[in-house]
Amino acid sequence: MTSLLERGGPRGSPYSCSHNGWSNEEFFLDWLQHFKRFCKPTEDEPVLLVLDNHGSHISLDSYTFCCKNHIHVLSMPPHTKSSH
Repeated sequence: MTSLLERGGPRGSPYSCSHNGWSNEEFFLDWLQHFKRFCKPTEDEPVLLVLDNHGSHISLDSYTFCCKNHIHVLSMPPHTKSSH
């Protein structure tokens, strides 16, 4: 991980790099915690998170975290595009 990847990025954003360069379940859970801090979902005002069904998004830990923190997840098939 090089600090050059952080240059110009939002302060406080999580930056990580795996050994193979791909995202993973651990990084996604860290990102979900960051997302929750900024979106502040509640039982009365949950948030909807739309994902692309990447393998890193699919884990029991992430699912449990989202359920406990009022984050509703919609996972779309990869390469799905909207029609206009």
